[in-house]
Amino acid sequence: MVTAILLLGLCFVVGGVALLDRTWQSSISEQVPSGALPAAVALNGISTTSCAT
Repeated sequence: MVTAILLLGLCFVVGGVALLDRTWQSSISEQVPSGALPAAVALNGISTTSCAT
């Protein structure tokens, strides 16, 4: 059985992951060489979309 405190804690965890995901997406240009940037952005979009379904 899920208690109110457990549900509240899970909401904070999910919210924190959502904030980190946006930060990770914005730092792609610093992690990937400029020649591979279009492919990296496409792969990141695919991973985000597949996780949402």
